[in-house]
Amino acid sequence: MFKTLEDSDSNVSGAAIQKVEVQAPNIKTATFLGLLDKVKETKALKRLLLLLGSQLELAQAGSIDPFCGKENDKVVMIACSAALSKIVVVIRREQFAKYLISITSVPELNTAFDLVDYINQPWLISSLGIMLSNKSEIQSLGDTPPGFPNVQRVCDKTVPKIARISCHTFLFRTDLYANFVLILGN
Repeated sequence: MFKTLEDSDSNVSGAAIQKVEVQAPNIKTATFLGLLDKVKETKALKRLLLLLGSQLELAQAGSIDPFCGKENDKVVMIACSAALSKIVVVIRREQFAKYLISITSVPELNTAFDLVDYINQPWLISSLGIMLSNKSEIQSLGDTPPGFPNVQRVCDKTVPKIARISCHTFLFRTDLYANFVLILGN
């Protein structure tokens, strides 16, 4: 299984990393660290870094820090930054917050929201708060009630994440994606 992680074919390495993620609680962290230099396929390396971000202690963070360098693929850099943010490495936390605020493309927003769910720490709230001003349309809401817009916006997708991370109870439902800003008139 570990050998197939080294395959450059994304189908092969993707299937292997799925198996590894399932078995992760039974695999020693040192084994994952040994795989870092061997995994070449970008998406598999991203997932391996995120796995390590959930397992490493702060003292071990230096072992994945080189993957945050500009010489790496952007997907790998962002995953590295997210993993180190989860481990509470302050400089990478600030880097990830700046990344969140700088996002302008829809595909990047979806990736960012996945990583926010992965990190799920209160310090993200200020960055998410800035995203409330971003009204870009990112996803269809599907069958919507009469009078509701048929697209989801960045600001609307941000509200449930702020509510969940802050553990704050709002006067309106935050468990549904809706156009909160229109509803609230803000």
